[in-house]
Amino acid sequence: MIATFLRGEWRSSRFGARLQEAARELDIAEDLIARPDTADAVQNALRNELLVRFRGWGQYESVFGGLPADDVLWYEADLDHDALHRVEYIQWWIDQGLVTDRRVAVAVESMRAGWRTDPDFEPHRAVVAECKRGRPPVSPILVTDQRMERYVILEGHLRMTAYLLAVTALPPRVPVLLGVSGRIAEWSEW
Repeated sequence: MIATFLRGEWRSSRFGARLQEAARELDIAEDLIARPDTADAVQNALRNELLVRFRGWGQYESVFGGLPADDVLWYEADLDHDALHRVEYIQWWIDQGLVTDRRVAVAVESMRAGWRTDPDFEPHRAVVAECKRGRPPVSPILVTDQRMERYVILEGHLRMTAYLLAVTALPPRVPVLLGVSGRIAEWSEW
């Protein structure tokens, strides 16, 4: 999960510069992020330290607040379009007034009219273009409980929004990294 999280944010227009600066401060090469060897304990420790510095991994006052990390089982999964329509933004988006409904499918309905031409949606269009070329971006990270009735984005909000803006252009199943926990309700963003 840590390797995927860092890969997903390395080139992010919102977080990339901060992440790259934290990597420089820790003397961590881009290769450790771009081509992670998750079987290498030293690399894993460096990535863990980078995520602590960059986004507060393990601290309650971060996006990871209360995440029962010791209880989450991580899987590479493919979600069908029905499941994509059950994906939600984190609670922070509601708290900040960025959306009025956590469901990404509801939020994209208000965006649908202008997303193909509005300059603010260029990053979304780039994600869709890469998917159409058969080169999907780094898998978004979602979490769920054992019922798998709802999915909440841990990392990859822009990518998930782009997927739902252009869901008909996507393959029938979309790759994600999925964390499943019976204690996920302990997470502050659930």
